[in-house]
Amino acid sequence: MGEYKANQIIVIQDMFKKQPQDEAAFIGTLLPEELEAYTKAMPISWFAIEVSASITTKAMPFLYPGELDKAYFKFGEHLARSDLSGMYRIMVRISSVPFLLDQTAKLWKLYHRQGHMRMQKKERSAELLIEDYPDFPVANHKVMMGYIYGAVALTGAKEVKVEGNVLGVSTIEYKISWK
Repeated sequence: MGEYKANQIIVIQDMFKKQPQDEAAFIGTLLPEELEAYTKAMPISWFAIEVSASITTKAMPFLYPGELDKAYFKFGEHLARSDLSGMYRIMVRISSVPFLLDQTAKLWKLYHRQGHMRMQKKERSAELLIEDYPDFPVANHKVMMGYIYGAVALTGAKEVKVEGNVLGVSTIEYKISWK
């Protein structure tokens, strides 16, 4: 399995600051390796992606009670707003959707040590492809769908739709459309 930057874990930590009573219960669900990653996460930290995915999965019922798939998606949207805040928010707002998606693909290696992402532009739609990542966790795949949706919505695009499909063993496709 690949390694993943601690970004998701750090955002989860920040979200639990508003829900300290839930954080204690959440921490009680973590395995020793997960607890170590959760307590030691810093912006420069890297962890096995399966550890990050497990932490994310265990946090979702506390942060977004209800259906797990919807929780992943909402968390992805939150990640996009968190990552693209401050001065980035202004830049995203004036960016075109294809430019933003192209930058997303180019920045893949800042957060992942396995696989790569590329963008294929179409008219009012695009595809992002994650390739050469055979063990990309389902949790991260579903969070990515929410992230893409949230990032594209921040540009001011309307009627944003994101569809994710697993294509074989090592490729994931995200079809994005907007108006």
